[in-house]
Amino acid sequence: MFFKGRSIRAVVGIRVLFTITVISQQVYAASPKSVPNKPRAIGAKAITSSTTITLSVFDEEDAVTHYRAVHIIDQNTVNYETIFPRTVGYTYKNINDLIPSRFYTFCVYSVIRTAELDRNSTNCTNSTPVIETGPGPISNFWISDETETSLVVKWEELKRPATKLSVSYQQYEANPTPLAIDVTNSLDNKINLTGLRAGARYTVRIEVTYVNYSVVESSPIKDAITKPYPPRDVK
Repeated sequence: MFFKGRSIRAVVGIRVLFTITVISQQVYAASPKSVPNKPRAIGAKAITSSTTITLSVFDEEDAVTHYRAVHIIDQNTVNYETIFPRTVGYTYKNINDLIPSRFYTFCVYSVIRTAELDRNSTNCTNSTPVIETGPGPISNFWISDETETSLVVKWEELKRPATKLSVSYQQYEANPTPLAIDVTNSLDNKINLTGLRAGARYTVRIEVTYVNYSVVESSPIKDAITKPYPPRDVK
């Protein structure tokens, strides 16, 4: 009986040591998964507007819920980032309203988002290729030479060729649909709007679509008032 009891204690001791070893291995294997791996590949294209870049992110980690894209402008990291949700396979995201005529890349982290916190990958993946943004909407234009029935719209010289350029205008709170005049000569930088009402307020904006882009980019809206007719003499 004494030897039998010692044998049982020895077996129990082996089982305890074996169980501890298995648990230790499971904890060690699970700990790296608490932080996701960085995305495998990041593509970048500029095909919509001149100040929009479309990112395409590819990875196969189902645990990842979001991506965090840190903006890098002219090779300098800036204090700005874009967070967007992941979709299975490829994830596409338009990064809009970027600074015109600057060189952009994005360093993209994988994110596992829970109710408590966001767990980011330790490293990030840089987007390729480097993209130079375009000139953006026409922001500098002027309205002058107002008469009773006309006014002149002038704008800055285009920094990039355009497939279409037009001036859109409408009488304030009167015409629900704006009128548009296409500028057929790309070298022109002014247009005369005629046939207007005297003493009326008009809103004006310039719309441009640049070569190699597909979206119309609109300028800020400016107001102008035509001159009223002079009063008639009553005799």
